[in-house]
Amino acid sequence: EFAEFNLYGVLICSAVNDLEMPTKKNPRKLAKKHLAKLKTWKKLCPENFEPQYLIASAVYTSMSKNNSSVNALFEKAIACSEKYRFINYKALAGELAGRRQHKVGNRIMSQTYLNNARSDYQRWGAIAKVKQLESSFEDIFSTSIIKQKSQTTDESLVAGMDLNLVLQANQAVKSAKDVDSLIVQLMNVIIKYSNADNGYLLVKNKSELIITAGYTIASGAESLTEYPDNEILPLSIIKYVIRLKKLLILNNPSQIAEYSNNRYFKNNHPKSLICYPILKQGDVFGVLFLENHQHEGVFNEKKISILNLISAQVAVSLDNAFLYENLEKKVLERTEKIQTEKGIVDAMLENILPKASINELKRTGKTTARKFEGVTVLMADIKGFTKISEVLSPEELIAKIDFYFRSFDMIMEKYKLEKIKTIGDAYMAAGGLMGNINESAINMVLAALEMQECMYKENIGVADADKLEMRIGLNTGIVIAGVVGIKKYQYDIWGDTVNIAARMEQQSEPGRINVSLETYSLTNNLVNYTYRGEIEGKNKGLMRMYFVESIK
Repeated sequence: EFAEFNLYGVLICSAVNDLEMPTKKNPRKLAKKHLAKLKTWKKLCPENFEPQYLIASAVYTSMSKNNSSVNALFEKAIACSEKYRFINYKALAGELAGRRQHKVGNRIMSQTYLNNARSDYQRWGAIAKVKQLESSFEDIFSTSIIKQKSQTTDESLVAGMDLNLVLQANQAVKSAKDVDSLIVQLMNVIIKYSNADNGYLLVKNKSELIITAGYTIASGAESLTEYPDNEILPLSIIKYVIRLKKLLILNNPSQIAEYSNNRYFKNNHPKSLICYPILKQGDVFGVLFLENHQHEGVFNEKKISILNLISAQVAVSLDNAFLYENLEKKVLERTEKIQTEKGIVDAMLENILPKASINELKRTGKTTARKFEGVTVLMADIKGFTKISEVLSPEELIAKIDFYFRSFDMIMEKYKLEKIKTIGDAYMAAGGLMGNINESAINMVLAALEMQECMYKENIGVADADKLEMRIGLNTGIVIAGVVGIKKYQYDIWGDTVNIAARMEQQSEPGRINVSLETYSLTNNLVNYTYRGEIEGKNKGLMRMYFVESIK
């Protein structure tokens, strides 16, 4: 409201300045103060206040002698209003630009601006303004775009309507034992008489919108208590309708350029859509969002008349049926439950995927395989596990391998490394997927030493025949990392670096850590090594290998 006041303050100052009326204060100085306030709000929230600011800037600039940039400012105002879906400001900017062009005798430009402004005013529902423009510029508008009202009035349409509509809606109010039952009955009435096959009823709770009912062919009508998101509803469309307090009907919106990039329409492709604001005492009480996925043009004049009748009943019924405090309590309870479940899911994801992949998955719904350089890969294999698996029970076997892998997982977490996967008694990890190459290489050596220390401690007091030992191989290089599959996520790494790490493990010895030349080169200033010479690696030829001895 204050933004509107300052915008129209600039317009009034401009009109006074043009008429050269005697005033106590300088109109241009007053306009500058109004513009400064709009500029502050524009910086804080451009999506709400930039259109007003640009219109006011154009008008203020037109008051000065050097006004060559006025036309460009009006064009910016029109484009910005279109961007943020302020059809009223787009119409106003077009009208002001058209009046300016008409005043200087530029008929072609004036006609373009004023024609567009008239169409926008009509879309906004400002019929009186359309008439005023057509009256003021008869030389521009040869015919009116306002259609004559049909002789069939709303009353006659309602009179010919199936009386069951009213009876069912009233019965829903009288017989519903609780709010959920009432909402389901009202939703069934709405769907039945609108010919929609999918829909939602949203109610305003203070400044928030809450979905109170939904309908799908698969589940029918059901009472809901949840906040909407862009996955299940086109929120930009709903907010647009709430702001203008005018219904919006779209046919095949995914094929309309203005809506073709909307994520909801890309995924759902409704043939017909109506977003209908439910008003109570002039304010938006809620919104009906209805779709038909089979036919275009479903929501015609008769359907709108039906919705006019139903919406009044919905507003009164729901307003009397529940208190906002109860609704808010249910939302909080549902939100807490969702947050708890989300926490469990997030924890499970963190056990499967790196954090960067989790963030990408949440943001885009998928993860992209990426190339990483300087990644140190660890391959470990427990020697003797196959032998003891023949004498241990399944429960004992699982408990033993679980102990080792849990211990290894904690070691990886300690050194900020990524466990990749386990296969039988083999363990695979990587370092450097998101960090410093040198640091991840030395951290992987430290982790490998702790893994061997874990094996050593568990063997204390165990007969030699029952001891378990582990071979570890390390290699550093380029890998490709990403998620495999679409149903059961598995983060994995590929490349020759992984193959060489496997060769290092195969050529290692029980209780030892065998590293490649690449890993040795990154860590030899901090680690004591024994050079083993050039050893044959399967399908890799001769490779330099080093045993880790200790930390310097």
